[in-house]
Amino acid sequence: MGGGGERGCRIAVPLPLFSDIGLGALKNLRESNLYGLNTEIDVEEAEWMMRAWPFLDTICGLLEFSPARIWLEKNHPQLALNRCPFV
Repeated sequence: MGGGGERGCRIAVPLPLFSDIGLGALKNLRESNLYGLNTEIDVEEAEWMMRAWPFLDTICGLLEFSPARIWLEKNHPQLALNRCPFV
């Protein structure tokens, strides 16, 4: 974890917990790192992330051909969908 301030912060949390633990309040979140989590997001979770985190510009660790990644590439082409920088 790191970050803070205007640039936002980084998180790594199992996705079903996003709304349960109030992560929607992180309005300045810029980067989400999903690498290493034993989970994959679905399209519904990707839509939630884009609504809840309007400044999100990078998501690391999505599977290459996952439905969520395909949806994000189509609907949010400005979003950087990267492999985790340490793999």
